[in-house]
Amino acid sequence: MKSLKNCCLDDRLLHPKDAAQILGVSTSTLAKWRVAGCGPTFIKFQNAVRYHRADLLAFQEARNVSSTAQGFAVKFSFNQCTGSE
Repeated sequence: MKSLKNCCLDDRLLHPKDAAQILGVSTSTLAKWRVAGCGPTFIKFQNAVRYHRADLLAFQEARNVSSTAQGFAVKFSFNQCTGSE
């Protein structure tokens, strides 16, 4: 079993500010995504919201595209979920 002192940094939970920086978005965008259910998965402890780094990277990976047509499809489906145009 890992001791807390020797715990891998990737195991720690990230604050929304850190998650937003990793994703390159604002903290308010992350908050909107949480409400809409479109963003990366998160953990909620009472009023505290935290993210696993692996979940943020998986969220990014799921949005990789190889053509502009694919990019439009990802953007269109995401906008439908958030109500954006």
